[in-house]
Amino acid sequence: MAVCFGSTRNCPVAVAALASALFLGLAPGTAHANAGDHIRVGDAEIVPSVFVGMEWQSNPYYDDVVDFLPDANQESYGGLALLTWPEVLVQMDGPDVAFDLSARWEPRIYMTQTRRNLTRLAEGSFGADLDLLPRSLIGFKLGEDFRIQTRAMDASYSTDAFARHLVSTTRAVLSVRPGAAVELDVGGHFTWDDYDLPPQASTSQNANYNSRISGGPTLNAQWAFFPKTAFVLKGGANFFAWQNNFVNAEGGNFATDDIGDRLAIPNGWGWRATGGLIGRFTERLVLNVLGGYGQIRYNEQSVIDESGGHPEASNPTGTGFDQDVKGIEGMLLTVELSSTPLLGHTVTGGYRKDFEDSWFTNYVHYHYVFARYQAVLGSRLGASLEAGYRREQFRGEVTRDDDFVRGSLGITYNAAEWLDVDLGTLWVRRVSADATPNAEIEYDNVMFSIGVKGIY
Repeated sequence: MAVCFGSTRNCPVAVAALASALFLGLAPGTAHANAGDHIRVGDAEIVPSVFVGMEWQSNPYYDDVVDFLPDANQESYGGLALLTWPEVLVQMDGPDVAFDLSARWEPRIYMTQTRRNLTRLAEGSFGADLDLLPRSLIGFKLGEDFRIQTRAMDASYSTDAFARHLVSTTRAVLSVRPGAAVELDVGGHFTWDDYDLPPQASTSQNANYNSRISGGPTLNAQWAFFPKTAFVLKGGANFFAWQNNFVNAEGGNFATDDIGDRLAIPNGWGWRATGGLIGRFTERLVLNVLGGYGQIRYNEQSVIDESGGHPEASNPTGTGFDQDVKGIEGMLLTVELSSTPLLGHTVTGGYRKDFEDSWFTNYVHYHYVFARYQAVLGSRLGASLEAGYRREQFRGEVTRDDDFVRGSLGITYNAAEWLDVDLGTLWVRRVSADATPNAEIEYDNVMFSIGVKGIY
């Protein structure tokens, strides 16, 4: 598990630098590379890169009012940001040890004074996977995923108008391979989540909203009956506990008239089991089908104990935090079909029904449908077009049904072996029907980006 002392602002970079230095110090051989050839140290390949570009958003605060023209209070509603994102990838595939490492820092620096409170330097990711004895009867896998994610919020008054989510997950797995086509993984995971919200105007709310620890066992089995096709079974349980089960709901996006000044966040546990087929069935057809069932059970007493009694004393409703994932909501389904009708052209469509624990209410149950088209045009030009729709049903003390729609277009021009030019646009819309009989748009946002990526 990645641990950072003091400020986490440069944590992904510090962790990546330390891991890379340690790896390079222990790896045998001499590093050598030309631009675009990557760096090779013994059996390892190291790929450093950096993306430099600009990003403009029509609604960077994700506000419910969109105004493209200047007004009395703002120069303009949109915002222009500078992006400078370094990244390093490390891969080694040996007979006894396989190792993968990735680290990426994603600062977003806004150029105008009126948008400076949207500048985020503490965003990035780090991941590492170590596979010992990958071709033996018994092997061992160890993994770490660390991520700092931020999201702008409609808090233009705040010094930091964005929410931050820090998550670290450590995995340990014992692999048993009784045959070349069969693999059984038995292990577990431990996760730490931390949530910060923008400091609220004229309230005493602490920016550190809440944190959670969770963990549990995992069991995965795979039988590869064709070289690139397998039957899989996945299962596991997850136990989670929040630092605060009764949190401050003043300010932010919470409607205190409906839920009161305090919000119930119960502890709980859940389990899930799925099975199905994944892989390539023909030369031009890839199909993934997984189905299963799961539940999440919430502990009402964890809220009552912390509140000193039933939360109705400070909550007009005092209900909802006892809702569990059960019945038809527990059904799990993933279907994804990918076809390559012409060389260099891939069409993918999919559907997912799933659920997960939520940071501001009990859980969210959702349906997600998407379609994607990817093309390689000539030897240097690539394009990707994608659209998705997600129906989200939040349940708990905060109950709301949201429609989330997104569409994106990306174009990449490979100017040289070591240089890519990227153009992209993204549109997102969230529509909420939780407060009124008719659905109302919570926000719209249109984003344009342009940049270059240099790869060593």
